[in-house]
Amino acid sequence: MDKISLYEWLGLGVDALVPLVIAIIAILGKRYVDSLERRRFAYEMGITWRTETFRELATNLNLLTKFHCYVGDWRILSPGDARDAKRRCDELVFANGFLWSDEFLRVWQRFNDEAFVENRGPSSSFLLRANVDRYRELASWKDEYVDFFVPSSDRIRRSTFRPLVDDVLKRAAQEVGIVR
Repeated sequence: MDKISLYEWLGLGVDALVPLVIAIIAILGKRYVDSLERRRFAYEMGITWRTETFRELATNLNLLTKFHCYVGDWRILSPGDARDAKRRCDELVFANGFLWSDEFLRVWQRFNDEAFVENRGPSSSFLLRANVDRYRELASWKDEYVDFFVPSSDRIRRSTFRPLVDDVLKRAAQEVGIVR
């Protein structure tokens, strides 16, 4: 029997290791590609979530704008509709607090401070600063609605309300990456 030289042993070792190295590289490559795919999916889900949050916020702020500024189908909106829209906005802002910067929360708080009267005690709901007199003229008016509004002298003007909503929407759009 001939002796196998060192070079022949090395050749056999290399021949045996090549498939192993290829398998290891393939496994690591697959893990890397899977990791990229998971990150891409998470990013897309985040964008979808943020966009949906913005859409819901914008929809409810639009309802509040119609109610406070008497535009669109405002005559069919009840004070209860406006209160529900405000509550949905609050829920969107606070349930998704991790999306919002301190600057957005300041803009949001300014909007709330000027458009509503909040923190009236544990058994009292917030009040709308809309013009109660415009709603009293409607056939759908109910006497209990008066408890939803501030007195007419304390109402917010449309010229003040719209810029507040615009500020919230612009800031929210920036926060969720819809605009630069």
